[in-house]
Amino acid sequence: MTDIPLIFEARGYVTVRVLIRAGRYHVCGPVKFYVDTGSPESLISEEDAKRLMFPITKLTYDKTSLMGGAKIRTAEVKDIELTFRVGEDAAQKIHMGVFRVAKSLWTKKEAIACSSSILGNDFLLKNKLSLHVNPLKNEAYYKEEA
Repeated sequence: MTDIPLIFEARGYVTVRVLIRAGRYHVCGPVKFYVDTGSPESLISEEDAKRLMFPITKLTYDKTSLMGGAKIRTAEVKDIELTFRVGEDAAQKIHMGVFRVAKSLWTKKEAIACSSSILGNDFLLKNKLSLHVNPLKNEAYYKEEA
């Protein structure tokens, strides 16, 4: 596997643009993921899921995840393939099998929304990847570990 380049943004966030394919749901499109090593789970935000036209009203939101101190309900989606650009004319495909889609929770005062799609530690562990970040050189990448 080739190293997967990430974007070290000026605000200090590490992100990556990914093409998501979910054949079962007839979904294909780009998503900007935030790399979040503080998150045990990866997920697609409700906003991105709507934009990609996942059938979000037909999904079963059966799990509650803790994200940034807020409880977010998530639904399982299957057969997800992520395609990362790794060079000018090269791409790296990673089949995730199962992924989660977030759903905003509403309270009386305000909405608690997971507005960003996240690649968490489960993504690193499942794919045997390590994260390398050097803000002094403005570089970040995933590297495959043996």
